[in-house]
Amino acid sequence: MKKFTLNYHVGNGNTEHDTIEEAMKAVEPKYTKWHVTIDDENGEELAILRWCDYPHQPDFLPAHTDFGALGYYQQWTVYPTFDADGPYSKAMLRRVRGINVAQEVKKHNL
Repeated sequence: MKKFTLNYHVGNGNTEHDTIEEAMKAVEPKYTKWHVTIDDENGEELAILRWCDYPHQPDFLPAHTDFGALGYYQQWTVYPTFDADGPYSKAMLRRVRGINVAQEVKKHNL
């Protein structure tokens, strides 16, 4: 059984892969207006290709896939993994998606 699922969140087209890197290379984003995620065997979201429903501004952030005036997919965001009992467990990160994880990791020397 493969460990990682490339999830398009549209009900079909999902694929399974041995590594996160393999899943990232295999992604073929379409104009669905849904984020694409990589989930582990427990359904935990490990990485996301975010959909932005407005035209891409190349001077601001690079795009993974650009659909012109319709919108674009940002680059992959891979969530850091922490110990289940640590101060920033995956469960806590799911509840507080808005925190800047990189700043928090640096602040707490994790």
